[in-house]
Amino acid sequence: MEKITIQINENEYEATLLNDAKEIIINGKPKKVELLHKIVENVWSVSIDNIVSIVEFDYEPNGDAKVYIDGFQFDVKIYDPLHLQLKKFLKTKDSEDHSGITKIKAPMPGLIVKVLCKEGDNVRKGDNIVIIEAMKMENAMKSPVSGTISKIFVKEAEPVEKDFVLIEITQ
Repeated sequence: MEKITIQINENEYEATLLNDAKEIIINGKPKKVELLHKIVENVWSVSIDNIVSIVEFDYEPNGDAKVYIDGFQFDVKIYDPLHLQLKKFLKTKDSEDHSGITKIKAPMPGLIVKVLCKEGDNVRKGDNIVIIEAMKMENAMKSPVSGTISKIFVKEAEPVEKDFVLIEITQ
């Protein structure tokens, strides 16, 4: 049993995957899902509660996807509990002040494994900027905005506490 959050367009849904994702509980409502037939690469016929649809997955480099169900497009993001926590800390209301500076904070205590940028670098939204190790897992932190790295507060192999400001980006 795996709990995830699915964001479809701008709406978020809590989901629990059961039986190797053959059953999904979305916001408390069970759904039976079955991959019927692979038509071509990334295109499947799928049965959801015994209703057959053609589903095409168009994966983007940042891990997001565009999903087309019977020709209708949906922007989809899937977050496991760790990604939800990272998302929460990257998009906190106080992470951006009125001067156009976005502060990237550590979502949990951890160790800085790699700093992937330098002060003065231009980054785009979704670029990996820091790798932090927490609970024996390495997590790439992505820039939530496009801009210029104005200040880096950490070095590689340095431990950090939760909410410690790692990087500032000027938009």
